[in-house]
Amino acid sequence: MQTQNPEVVKQQFRDLFNSVLPNLHAYIARQCEPSEVEDLAADVMSAVYQHWDRAPATLEQQRMWVFGFARNKLLELRRKKRYGASLLTKIGSQANTDTTRFDNQINANDRVKRLLAQLPEKECEVIYLTVFAGFNSTETAQILGITPSAVTTRAARARQHLKTILEAEGKDQ
Repeated sequence: MQTQNPEVVKQQFRDLFNSVLPNLHAYIARQCEPSEVEDLAADVMSAVYQHWDRAPATLEQQRMWVFGFARNKLLELRRKKRYGASLLTKIGSQANTDTTRFDNQINANDRVKRLLAQLPEKECEVIYLTVFAGFNSTETAQILGITPSAVTTRAARARQHLKTILEAEGKDQ
């Protein structure tokens, strides 16, 4: 539980915000449309601030706590999309013959999203947290509320699924 002195709370939140924002953006960007990243990150940090009285004591624990909020916001976004919310237009979906480096990055990101979307949700979460957010197995386990060995198992299954998907794509081409 955090100190409730308003100035101390502001500084603690500022420290957390500055520490976590680049990784949070990267984590979110790998899982949603580019136009959604800023709003989702703002929603996450707003929720964190609203629940600051329950924040863990150390900055490292707070960083993991933030990714728990991010995970929940992303799950909420996926549910909205699944239940009929309109899909946002994908940037770069209409390729032209003069593809720029930026377009190539967008297409690569779209491919990664498409491949990961084919994984079971639990495996996908582990990949996003370990590969894209940079958490280790213990931290990922804490965020997801599972054991570190479950993280390792899910990551191994995800790699096997991705290998199978990529092999099947290779045969189709």
